[in-house]
Amino acid sequence: MATTFHVYDSFSTYRKLYDKKSDSILFEADITDCYIKGEHLWIVTNTNLEKERPQLNRTIVHFRNNDISKYEEGDEKLVKYKESRYNPKNDQIEFCTRRFRKPMMVMRVGRFHGDKPKKPVKLDWTYRLYDITSDRVNLVLLDG
Repeated sequence: MATTFHVYDSFSTYRKLYDKKSDSILFEADITDCYIKGEHLWIVTNTNLEKERPQLNRTIVHFRNNDISKYEEGDEKLVKYKESRYNPKNDQIEFCTRRFRKPMMVMRVGRFHGDKPKKPVKLDWTYRLYDITSDRVNLVLLDG
């Protein structure tokens, strides 16, 4: 099963779907950092439920123990605040957007919940959540 991205138009839309599951870390693990390494997206969470065994050959790699120092080689790019957006035209998330060039990485959205915007909208990085049971990254759009 592959990791999918679900995008929500607001936090209230997200809360409606995850209302009963919000008290468990298996359904709402905070994403601490995201890195781009070549053609791979590294997602770091602080869930010490299992031994660290990331599958580095996958496109989206999940690191569970909030520590990627064993796997760092120095060419990783940190995805910073307000550098990512949702593009409704092609239904993709663009990581590390640049002004006059293509973004560094583009990922397809599995599902959009709510009212789809007309123009590209930045992501609200205060609500970056990982659903471990469904292997899903939940992202919320920035208001206004």
